[in-house]
Amino acid sequence: QVCSTRGAFGQALRLVDDMCSRGPKPTVVTYNVLLRGAIAADQLETAAKVLEGMPKLGVDPDAYSYSMVVNGCAKAGDPEEALRWLAKMPEKMVTEMTYHGLIAALCEAGMAQRALSLLDQMRGAGLTPSPKTMRLLLEEYG
Repeated sequence: QVCSTRGAFGQALRLVDDMCSRGPKPTVVTYNVLLRGAIAADQLETAAKVLEGMPKLGVDPDAYSYSMVVNGCAKAGDPEEALRWLAKMPEKMVTEMTYHGLIAALCEAGMAQRALSLLDQMRGAGLTPSPKTMRLLLEEYG
């Protein structure tokens, strides 16, 4: 975690590779730390590869894993990529916070109509938007 959070992301990747070959085997928590480091280092392609590779290594991503990549893409100004990751995310893992980050990015990108569509999708999934999400949309449509 120290390597990942202090900017030594390449070193963190090597450490996880060593763990895969020598042990102890990395867990979902290990990979989540790696994902957080990749996103903090603006290495979203690497984060995507890590997330996609987890199941091949016998580690199932959790809601946090997916949400970090969705929101990382959204915050980096790539709401379309964030939407693609949302579509890949198992429905039972999607949370209100996942939608909030993406709705915020869509509004910021001038895609308010798509944000409203996502709000409908969110409600259709049985999730209730937070007051913060609703305030964001109200400000956009003011």
